[in-house]
Amino acid sequence: MASILFACIPDQGHLHPLTAVAAQLAKHRSCSVAVASLEQARSGVEKAGLAFISLGSFSDEEASEHARLTRAVFDAGASFTEKLFAVTTAQVEMAGGKMAAGLFQHLEQARSAGSMPDVLVTDNLTVAGYEAAEQFQLPLAVLAQYPLSQSLLMAGLNSYNYPSDVPLESMPLNFSAHTANPLLRYVVSPALKSLTALASDWVFKAARNRLRAQLGMPRMVRGGVFALQEGVPRSLFICGASWELNAKRPLPDNWQLVGPMGVDYSAPGSFPPQLGDKDAQAQQFLQDAQAAGENVIYVATGTMVVLTQHQINAMAEAFQTLAADPNTDTSTTTSSSSSKPVRVIWSLKEATQQMLPEELRSSQPAEQGGSSSRVLVLPWFNQAAVLAHPAVKLFVSHGGLGSTNEGLSAGKPIVCMPFSGDQPTIAQQLVDRGVGVRVDPVRLTAARMVAAVQQVLQDERCSHTAAAMGERLRSSSGAGTAAQLLLQFAAAGSS
Repeated sequence: MASILFACIPDQGHLHPLTAVAAQLAKHRSCSVAVASLEQARSGVEKAGLAFISLGSFSDEEASEHARLTRAVFDAGASFTEKLFAVTTAQVEMAGGKMAAGLFQHLEQARSAGSMPDVLVTDNLTVAGYEAAEQFQLPLAVLAQYPLSQSLLMAGLNSYNYPSDVPLESMPLNFSAHTANPLLRYVVSPALKSLTALASDWVFKAARNRLRAQLGMPRMVRGGVFALQEGVPRSLFICGASWELNAKRPLPDNWQLVGPMGVDYSAPGSFPPQLGDKDAQAQQFLQDAQAAGENVIYVATGTMVVLTQHQINAMAEAFQTLAADPNTDTSTTTSSSSSKPVRVIWSLKEATQQMLPEELRSSQPAEQGGSSSRVLVLPWFNQAAVLAHPAVKLFVSHGGLGSTNEGLSAGKPIVCMPFSGDQPTIAQQLVDRGVGVRVDPVRLTAARMVAAVQQVLQDERCSHTAAAMGERLRSSSGAGTAAQLLLQFAAAGSS
């Protein structure tokens, strides 16, 4: 029986797709599966029915600082350098250092007991997995939860991004795949692709080398933020991106694109997912909208993004304008008189709701009427089930890969408001593929948000393209395909 050990940072956007793959793999009797992470991840791993191995825990002070740095990564007003510093400190030095110490200790004990894993599987931002595979000479599989271009760049394989028909898709700059400007395509884009790699390597490699020094390991030789160094006997890279959004190009032999790993509707009858007893408010709201023949837009900006008061004000005004009662005179609003009224479901953390105008706070009963009965604000929704509901016609999102995959798998176009990381790249991909529009969160106004929403709602081609893409994405299982690839990878080592 093959033994496969997964390692992942406790961040939900990375942990969720990794546990989905591990859960698929655990269904096979030919292997044993466990997930190693910090204590903060225990509940999510065990909820998925998986064995959990604790690699230690952040103290309250460390957890607070890690959360602060993670939020800084998604601060729309922070510079590119500030964001790089924040993610480097949070994920390489803090999470990486804490996890590496625990993972090394666990593997030392496993080696002494003669129970070493046959394969180590790591999330691509979990630096401890890279160092452990090298130190203990374990076959390593990497689950990459980024757009293809950024995954290749971080792995030290940026040369695969150089073809002229591959757009510039690197932090913080993105060029449209449809640009016809030869100067941009053949001169500026290749130069910026190289410069971006140099800049990210300069910041990340210094932090990674400091971690390696603490672990008694030599400095990195191969380039790339998370490039595998000598000592890893075999490797496999499984990317959670899909060709639906990413430009096709040749890939290394050990790279595979499998599509979304965190959302899976491939089993018969699994789509649409249903709202449950805990979703009574959302269910009634959606039923009322559907009965009235009105469209619903769903709004969520993830767990990490921290919205400013200005952004909250602009979004609140926009959604109140869009959701104006059809029987009320809206001539003084920014909405077009010919626009069909909509209803809005807004997922907003409870603490952030205090920044809303009083009539939109979830504590206000909908029976009071006005726009509050047409805008439902709650701290949590069953996002997959809400997006899959036929009344929902549009998703306003920050553009994280997990949320984007959920929206597109449900066949819904997206108004993307990207803050940091891979989000600007994903926003550009949505625009290029005709399944969304982009709104700049730094320059956000109510009028711009209203215009973006109305543009998508009135664009039938955009809706049809998104619906067709959703059908294709639902036809396969990214997590299931990844699990099969891991089984083959493990078997290749025993043959």
